[in-house]
Amino acid sequence: MISLKKEKPKNKIVVKKAIMKWARESIGLSIEAVSEKSKIDIEELRKWEDVDSEVKISDLKKLAKTEKRTLSFFFLNNPPTINPIPRDFRTLDSVNVETLSPKVRLAIRKAQRNRKFYAYLLEVTKSEFVKLKPISFNSNPTELAGEFRKYLNISIEEQKGWKSEGFAFNRWIDIIEGSGIPVFQLPFPKQEIRGFCLREDSLPPVIVLNAGDAIRGRIFTLFHEFYHLLLSQKDIDSLVFSKGEKLAHKLIEIKANEFAGSFLVPNEDFLGNEYVKKYLVTKDDRLVTNLVYLYKVSGEVIYRKFVNHGYMSEREYEMKRVELQKWYEREELRKRKKAEEKGQKFVPDYYRDIVKSSSYDLSQKAFAAAAKGVISTNELVTFLNVKLAGLEKVIDKTNQHYAQIKPPSHQQ
Repeated sequence: MISLKKEKPKNKIVVKKAIMKWARESIGLSIEAVSEKSKIDIEELRKWEDVDSEVKISDLKKLAKTEKRTLSFFFLNNPPTINPIPRDFRTLDSVNVETLSPKVRLAIRKAQRNRKFYAYLLEVTKSEFVKLKPISFNSNPTELAGEFRKYLNISIEEQKGWKSEGFAFNRWIDIIEGSGIPVFQLPFPKQEIRGFCLREDSLPPVIVLNAGDAIRGRIFTLFHEFYHLLLSQKDIDSLVFSKGEKLAHKLIEIKANEFAGSFLVPNEDFLGNEYVKKYLVTKDDRLVTNLVYLYKVSGEVIYRKFVNHGYMSEREYEMKRVELQKWYEREELRKRKKAEEKGQKFVPDYYRDIVKSSSYDLSQKAFAAAAKGVISTNELVTFLNVKLAGLEKVIDKTNQHYAQIKPPSHQQ
């Protein structure tokens, strides 16, 4: 006799122990933290990581929310082969990899995802990604900065003529992206890391900036990370082997900072500047403020230039840094109070943030590919992580960005 009775959907599935462990460790949470956030008994979690186990779908939904994964992730037989923390983090950034917060790890995951999409887009459009010529660690960062500025064809006079730091930042991003390197602006704790780059594997190089950092800080980080992209992996490995990881980090960071400072404030122009000459006589910090607005960099960059040229000691520089930090804090408090008095509330620009996190240039390339039918609309909205109804707003934000920059390098 045939039964017409419908089978009840399974409310449990067998999940591999390796999947359970990888999901937790990749987000940087302890098993105790997962238990507390998900409200799942810690002994159950330990068992699931020890042996392949049947797990309720309802519990997997809790884990997916806690560990920022899709439910389908737990249906995999094997963990992803991609490293949740790129190898370059151990050699290119002064951070404690083991203690990176979940927010930083999510930013890394987002950047890796965007990078893979960029590689896919290049493949389907039959394009190639930029392959940077590696530089030696022994190369002079100041000389390299001068060569790079010539390569980008941006004069210091043009830079000094830009109307604001915001305009300068967008122009620099447009110029770097025009050279073939996407720039993703993602939110993560500034006290942990201000930026990073991805350059390993056979995928395109990309730069990631902290969306919550000050604009001048992001400008500096952009070129600091560009040095990391250029540096030969062979030299990095050799330096780590001979000096140890900690000292290698420090030495590389010093050169990356010198490269960024020399690029943004070329020595010849700096030393010939009237504000600089007057400061050396008067030590009037208002002249440093003038230089900050002229070059669109932070006060730290200007004071570091004085140190590098022997006009200021390291001790004096550190004192200036402390003063600047206090000023930043006072200024932030002043702006907050002013906004409160006016009854203003900060409202995030959701669609602009989507474009910033996805790269202006990459977003525009994706729109063009979708318009030509090279990629599907579904692939486009999946990449942008936006609903179809919001797609036009994302396109508008991208167009607004380019309309504000003259001349846009992508049209030159």
